[in-house]
Amino acid sequence: MTIIDKVLAGARKIVTSAAIKQAKINKRQQSQQDAELQKKPDNKTEQKAELKQKQHADPEPVKEIVYGTRGRIEIPELNISVPLNGTESGGAQEVIDREDSAVYLIWPNNITIADHCHQANFSNLNKAIPGRTKAYIVTPDSKKGYFCYKTQVGHIKIGATSNTLYDQNWEAVYKKNQGGLTMYTCIEKSAPDVMDVRLTYWKPI
Repeated sequence: MTIIDKVLAGARKIVTSAAIKQAKINKRQQSQQDAELQKKPDNKTEQKAELKQKQHADPEPVKEIVYGTRGRIEIPELNISVPLNGTESGGAQEVIDREDSAVYLIWPNNITIADHCHQANFSNLNKAIPGRTKAYIVTPDSKKGYFCYKTQVGHIKIGATSNTLYDQNWEAVYKKNQGGLTMYTCIEKSAPDVMDVRLTYWKPI
């Protein structure tokens, strides 16, 4: 065997040894990858497990709907929903002062509903849009709809014996809005004996 043949034979041995070594390394890496894949749960199995868990989970309690003596006022667009109570359950101010209660007043020409601006999201009356915002008086047996057609700043004249509600022109509101619904909430005092209010006027749908 010539020197060249010996060199080539040695080179072949080196190449063959390196190939065998690399093959072993590749096989070891593949085995590790296969082992890791076996450890990971199948996505479908996970989804089935989650679905089964949800099906066996305790259902969320259904929130009880509370009605006042006159039902509830619901204005979905303004996130307003509160029981309505007439003055048969107390004076108007007493009814309004209750945390979960708006007062329902029957006047000669209209129905008037009022609550504090810091309760039941009634401050959102400021966001009522004439021609679009709708309200509903709901009882266990009925649902009557109204649409807002006008809003303005009105006034309450604070007196020693009674509070009288006026529109922006200082005309008594109980004489207005024939057959409709009037809703209001306080804004702020504009004088020692005057409370400005947000007045909203509604007609039956």
